[in-house]
Amino acid sequence: MLKDVRKYFVFLLKYNKEKGLYILLGLVLGIIAQLCTLITPFLTKFIIDDIILGGNYQLFQYAFLISIVVLAFLLITSLSSNYILFTTFAKNGIKLIVDVFRSIQFAPMKFFGSTPRGELSYRILSDTEVVSGSWGQVLGTIPINLILLASGVFMVLWHRNLALFVFLILALQILIIVKFRKPLLRYSFLIKEKDQDLTGYTVDHFSKIELIRSLATEKKEEEKFLDKLREFVKISIKSFMFNQYSGTVVLVVNNLWSLGILWYGGTQVIKGNISLGTLMAFLLFTNILYQPISNLTNFILSFQNIRASLTRLLEYLEIKPLPVESKEAIPFVPSDGRIVIEDCSFSYNEHKVLKNINLEISPQNIFALVGHSGAGKSTLCHLLVRFYDPQEGRIFLDGKDTRDISLSSLRKSVLLTLQNDYVFNGTIWENICYGSEDVDKKQILIATKKAGIDFIDRLPYGYQTIVGVDGMNLSVGEAQRIALARAFLLSPKVFILDEPTSFVDVETEEKIRESLLRLKEVSTIILIAHRLSTVIIADKIAVMKNGEIIEVGNPQELMKNENSAFKRMSNSILTR
Repeated sequence: MLKDVRKYFVFLLKYNKEKGLYILLGLVLGIIAQLCTLITPFLTKFIIDDIILGGNYQLFQYAFLISIVVLAFLLITSLSSNYILFTTFAKNGIKLIVDVFRSIQFAPMKFFGSTPRGELSYRILSDTEVVSGSWGQVLGTIPINLILLASGVFMVLWHRNLALFVFLILALQILIIVKFRKPLLRYSFLIKEKDQDLTGYTVDHFSKIELIRSLATEKKEEEKFLDKLREFVKISIKSFMFNQYSGTVVLVVNNLWSLGILWYGGTQVIKGNISLGTLMAFLLFTNILYQPISNLTNFILSFQNIRASLTRLLEYLEIKPLPVESKEAIPFVPSDGRIVIEDCSFSYNEHKVLKNINLEISPQNIFALVGHSGAGKSTLCHLLVRFYDPQEGRIFLDGKDTRDISLSSLRKSVLLTLQNDYVFNGTIWENICYGSEDVDKKQILIATKKAGIDFIDRLPYGYQTIVGVDGMNLSVGEAQRIALARAFLLSPKVFILDEPTSFVDVETEEKIRESLLRLKEVSTIILIAHRLSTVIIADKIAVMKNGEIIEVGNPQELMKNENSAFKRMSNSILTR
């Protein structure tokens, strides 16, 4: 517990120290507001004992005016304090959300393969809200509440025995906190786990809706969703009831406190040991102290939920980015686009995917990688843009080791377009411009023409047509040509296309081939393809098998060679 509290305060100071003066101003105003509330019991005691019972009625008007002034000052300082603290903590919370978002953006690629989408969104938005939402309580209300509690010294001065009764109840509340702390923490973790699981399932479900409908598995998926929903509701009910139980116990104890003071204080008034004004002031102090004690108790109980969210956030914030960019890495703009791969090997979880790859790709050439699924083609392309680094060997771009090039300039120079990842949910215009800066309409029209895009006029809103999630409003061929237009606009020195013609008709394939031949004039093109009609335009082909390159040559020569692996593949997987 103490270790987590220490972590929490380190975390809190990290995100709030820059706005320390604003927080201090908010606290000062809040303390002034609470000091105004402490005047009320004294005024009440004075009005009852000295004015009403003492017969000094001429002072009543002045006491009333003072009360109005105090309440007005209380209103102004309280609202100002709340505004300053809330806006400051809300802005500081943005920094936390952005930090988590940034940490995930630079996480290793394998992280995304093992983490559900729903979990990402839950931690970025929900867990950050829980943690940043607690800052206002800790830095805003708790110091003020502690000052109010310190005012209990007046109660001791007025009546020691009555004050001791109040402190006894306070000790009882501390015991309640200790009793409920561990179960609340356990339920907090369970709730988050089930909620995250349900969110992740929902996001993933609708991302594969076409597959679900094509296999008519809607009923099965609905039952699976219902099972997860029932699990979440079941644990939510248990957590809710336990929270209600703990809250009710605290409420009962606090009410007993008030009733006890009224009973014991009433007997003291009857006996003449204290005045009626003192008892009324005591009751007002009790009401004033009730809220800070309740706030502190509820915060400590809810801290278990905060601990759970903080633990989950720290997991993400401590993710180490891979690959690591060298401090000596510099921006680099290649002039040719020549790729040289020397003795590269790469493994996934001790499984060797690439073995001693040696390859040279000439500039302004189309280079095709072919081979069965799992041969290592996509992995090799991932190494070229440093999604991963080879465990052995080196990769050069125009003679410069890619590890000595800054990641941003490398990925601007070597553009990778993955299969089924050609567009995002936005307008066609936004998709074409994505990654480019300061482009005008003329440049976009030229890129569109080069990419063979001839369907814009048929769309209801032209370039402003929304392509939909995963490009659902476009055909695969249309989405691929938008990706090609983006490439023409970006003009990378190396352009990598994964399966550019897998799911298109003959006419669309021909348009894509023509676009690639035009793009070849300014870029080196690397194709991962299975269609013979696509790879036949390549200047050179590399055949891969089990993570190795077994053959390299131009397609015409390889097709003439009866012993060529490419020749054999052309009769099987390299088909139209």
